[in-house]
Amino acid sequence: MSRDGPLGSSLHLWPAVWKGVHHQILDNRLKDLSWRIVHSAIVTNFKRYSWGLGNGECPRCNEMESIRHAFWFCRSNDLIWDWVDSVSDRLHVRQWHPSVWYILYGSSGPQCSVVNENFIWLVTSTAKRYIWLGRNAKVYEKIQFNEQTIILQIKTDIRQRVKVERQRLSLTKYQRLWPDINLRLVLDGRPP
Repeated sequence: MSRDGPLGSSLHLWPAVWKGVHHQILDNRLKDLSWRIVHSAIVTNFKRYSWGLGNGECPRCNEMESIRHAFWFCRSNDLIWDWVDSVSDRLHVRQWHPSVWYILYGSSGPQCSVVNENFIWLVTSTAKRYIWLGRNAKVYEKIQFNEQTIILQIKTDIRQRVKVERQRLSLTKYQRLWPDINLRLVLDGRPP
């Protein structure tokens, strides 16, 4: 199996994986990224190296850049995943912490209400998007985003999404999809 290898013979995990990839709370850009991760279709430097291009190193920390590394193991992401963990804590999801399997594939998620689980998956998927965009900004534009900037981008994206959904959906549909939370408290850790 390659460094980025798909789940392969772990057939029992596939229903959870596909639920995460095609989750109703994700927009198309997040579904696309999830699909590409699951299918090992993300072009990391390790993949380029396997094609005879480049040295395979992560542009942020100089370790070998597999998909797992780019989204989970790179120490440049530590603060981001700590923040995601704190969001789940503020939703009162206890004794659960994001894992590489949850981040990449959506399996082994939290045991909580459906709307809280949906929100945590949205936060996680949005975090993956901005981690990847930040990585690409460094590679292609020579712009370095620190973890705090990426967290701010994630928060802004989620706030905008919630605002649009509140206007777009009926109250019943909105309440079925979105948790009844104070976004500022959950995302920022402080009351309004």
